[in-house]
Amino acid sequence: MSIRFLNTAEADAAVEEEVIRLLKERGPLPVYQLAKELRATYGMVQYYIERLMKRGKIYTVKVGVRRYVMLNGQDWLKAVRVEDVLEVLNAALRRAKIEPKTPLHEALKMLGRTAPHVAEALMLIAIALHRQAET
Repeated sequence: MSIRFLNTAEADAAVEEEVIRLLKERGPLPVYQLAKELRATYGMVQYYIERLMKRGKIYTVKVGVRRYVMLNGQDWLKAVRVEDVLEVLNAALRRAKIEPKTPLHEALKMLGRTAPHVAEALMLIAIALHRQAET
């Protein structure tokens, strides 16, 4: 029985092909999920992500604490989960020490200093809820 060892270039190409295959089949994936699928370390997967990004094959989007990997042309909104967005929102509210019973105008003022993007999102939600209540 003979054992054939791959050289580094062949091994790199094989891993990159597997990354591309997974993204084609499953769509955008968080980096940690990609590492799990490949049975590789997070750092090893980051190495291959960088290589593929430099060649224009993939890109990444960070939402909250998760970084999603996707093929160029894939819609990043299809990857992001509501859970990811709520984590970002909850973290911003905790950092600003905003309680659920805090009046919205006070919360917007507090968030305006520390997380204006979250303040803007809350304001848009409040406006939409107000309009919906009027109809």
